[in-house]
Amino acid sequence: MDTVLDRISRKMNELTPQERKAAEFIAENYKDVAFLNSSDLAKRAGVGGSTIIRMATSLGYAGFPELHKALFDYIQNKITTIDRLSEITSSIYINKGIDAKQKIDNKLKNISNISKVFLQEAELNISVLDELDIDKFNNMVDILISKERVFIVGSQISEVTAVFATYSLGKVLPEVTRIESGKSNTSNIINSATKNDVAIIFCLPRYPKSTINIMKSLHKAGTTIIVVTHSNIFSYIDMVDILFAVPFMHYKFMDSISPMMSFITALVLEVYERDTKRAVKQLEKFEQFVKCHKVFVEDREK
Repeated sequence: MDTVLDRISRKMNELTPQERKAAEFIAENYKDVAFLNSSDLAKRAGVGGSTIIRMATSLGYAGFPELHKALFDYIQNKITTIDRLSEITSSIYINKGIDAKQKIDNKLKNISNISKVFLQEAELNISVLDELDIDKFNNMVDILISKERVFIVGSQISEVTAVFATYSLGKVLPEVTRIESGKSNTSNIINSATKNDVAIIFCLPRYPKSTINIMKSLHKAGTTIIVVTHSNIFSYIDMVDILFAVPFMHYKFMDSISPMMSFITALVLEVYERDTKRAVKQLEKFEQFVKCHKVFVEDREK
């Protein structure tokens, strides 16, 4: 099925800058956009009304109404557990539009934050699993195993995933290095990068300039670039060898990255199983380091 998001991903490079801005907004907020008319969408996306019409045509639709209907059809399989808990059926979404969404928001106020977050996180993780590109995942593992060094990049909210990935992959691969902007050794690491290396770039919106600049330098050096982000729509796709989308969720001013952490865990376990002999040797070195430097508390310390 050729969805709206599929068309955006495929035709992104053919759009004008303003059309691309609108398309990116749709890709990142498609559930909200399904309840907006063209004028409201234009305001939210920060473009003119005519841009919305031209963008819809550029994506192959007769106009915005056809794109809007296609988006409605798409989200019918995307209603979350929380939406279902509100006892508002999908037909009400279609018949009452934005008013139905407001009713859901009002009902969610009666659910505790801890229940809301855990239910939504469970739904999101299942959704990611259903849409996981296994071939692309396996290709990523093959590259990680075959390259001499693995660089990990990520800042702001992505710094959490970068730290976790560096620590975890470092247990099973011999050369894993996190590149941090502004550190004294950053330029030395980047200047030493070659085509024999691979970089995993964790890049969630809003995209930090430091991450993009490091990615540009590594791409110029011929390093294989793997970008892990929230969507198949990525503005710097021309520098990317593998783009892997792992959706995340917004909670007001908070970002949830639990699917990303699950993805990293799965990646590390797959690397271990593909090259167990080398992974075991690396794990033994890790344990030797831990013992030698007394990293963890062995007995209760007073």
